[in-house]
Amino acid sequence: MNMILLPVVISVLGVGGIAPATHPGEGPQVPLVFHVENISTDPVDPRPTIRFALPSAGRTRVDIFDGGGRHVCELLDEELPASTHQITWSGTDDQDESVSAGKYFYVVSSGSNCSVGRMALER
Repeated sequence: MNMILLPVVISVLGVGGIAPATHPGEGPQVPLVFHVENISTDPVDPRPTIRFALPSAGRTRVDIFDGGGRHVCELLDEELPASTHQITWSGTDDQDESVSAGKYFYVVSSGSNCSVGRMALER
């Protein structure tokens, strides 16, 4: 009988969906795994906020795409430290023009890690 072993990643999430475990010898804010939270709608502030955890420092990008897959804007492209981070999208494109309400996708990438999520922009 041939067996195929598949890699499995197990993540225990703490408050706010960020893994509470840390690397030995490092501060309590350094997550063990790359993680991007799901975006929840806030009726008080309709601007989407993307929260993510980086287990190691590195070049990190956050991009927004429309429902048709067209690039709308680059929210972030810089070196970030290992920690939890958040960035809020104001609902504008790369030319700082307001975009229409609707469904959008966000891509968070850092090193070999990448996560894609959906969000709704309400006006």
